Amino acid sequence: MNKKHYAVVVNHAVIREEIAGFETPINELPRDEAGALLRRPLTVDESFPEGYDDDFDTLAWVYDIEAESVHRRYEAAPRDIGGVAARLKTRIDAIRDQMLANGFTYDGHRYQADAASMTRINTNAIKAMKAQADAGAFEMDWIDADNQPVALDATQMIALNDAASVFSDDIIKQARAHKDAIIALTDSNDAAGLRAYVITFS
Repeated sequence: MNKKHYAVVVNHAVIREEIAGFETPINELPRDEAGALLRRPLTVDESFPEGYDDDFDTLAWVYDIEAESVHRRYEAAPRDIGGVAARLKTRIDAIRDQMLANGFTYDGHRYQADAASMTRINTNAIKAMKAQADAGAFEMDWIDADNQPVALDATQMIALNDAASVFSDDIIKQARAHKDAIIALTDSNDAAGLRAYVITFS
């Protein structure tokens, strides 16, 4: 029988290990298309060591031929305020970027709002405003996020730009508010407040 070997590693030093029977032969373990062992969840029956953050990252299974065991290593970070704050800010950035990438709905269509799309919307809105000022014609077929063509005249293009700006500004302001709250908790040395902080976007 192979053994399943769990290890929690902090700064390259093992602080806790769990070894349990592992009945599945190594050659029968589930693998991805590249042949690498798939990741598995770890159930920890004991409290995480004092002084370390339990928000740790997991790495893939590793088979140790000599020990005939399957290893899974966990990297844990010291529970310091700066580290917790940094991880929260990283999560905020990730959520912000994902929400912008998901786009927004306007006039029955969903539009992309990533940086490139916002630049394109703004550029065409400027062209539309110039066409209006010069009493010229402006028409274009915009492809929405669902790959559907949307016919826009100058007024509609400008309105789309306004809607995109409102959407983007709101997401960015919410992210900024979260970061300001984290800075305040960090400055007041409120470690408990940081660990309990919930990131929500409307």
